[in-house]
Amino acid sequence: MAEIKQIESENEAIRKRNEQAGQATNQTNQAAQAAYQEKLAEIERIKAENAAIHDRNAKARQEAERQNQQVLADYEKQHGEAAQALKDYLAKAPDNVTLDPIFSAEPATAPNGDVIKDEFTYNSADNTFVWTKQLHDWKKFVGKVNIHGKLLITKTVDPTTGNVKSVLTSVTLTHLDHTNVAEPEAVVFEENVWIYDNANQEIFHTKFDVRQAGKIDIHKTYTVNKTFDLAAGTKRRVLLISQYQGCLGDR
Repeated sequence: MAEIKQIESENEAIRKRNEQAGQATNQTNQAAQAAYQEKLAEIERIKAENAAIHDRNAKARQEAERQNQQVLADYEKQHGEAAQALKDYLAKAPDNVTLDPIFSAEPATAPNGDVIKDEFTYNSADNTFVWTKQLHDWKKFVGKVNIHGKLLITKTVDPTTGNVKSVLTSVTLTHLDHTNVAEPEAVVFEENVWIYDNANQEIFHTKFDVRQAGKIDIHKTYTVNKTFDLAAGTKRRVLLISQYQGCLGDR
């Protein structure tokens, strides 16, 4: 009996140790499981944070790309507008400068006090002009002579300064017309006309009856070759040194 009790006592001790060991193992397993779940949760948290960071970075890149594209688009638009504005300016610059021709004709005063002076009209669009001479018999105005012509002008723009280089190459006198406004008191009714170029060389001579109206072809061209560097909006008067001499009767 004593041996049986001894065995039972040992078995009970073994059972208790096993039970304790099992409890310890369970506790260890539970702790390990808890640690695992904690690690897993940490991993999921880190993954979520990484995903959020990735999403923020992706959105930030998209926004940066959008802003860059907008900046580029704005720049290209502004650059295009500036380039077009410069192109338009350079294209229009020659039209914004004017060479206004005048001729070497000083006013004269007749014995009766009439001031005899020239008139000039100039069309910068096609470079044509009309040079008007008043006819006077020293007692009254008897008519007018209109000399028609055209300037040969070339204009180029300096893109750096915006200035316009205008070259006046030549002057062409195409024709003249004369009108009568009053009967002259001179004995001779014939007006002699001499026109000289800028070198004071005679280029044309004619005569006509001042009592009548008419037209006379000239078709003479003389060289000027003057260069002018003009800023936009400039109007420059040009002395062409062309002269007209006329008188009633022979000279």
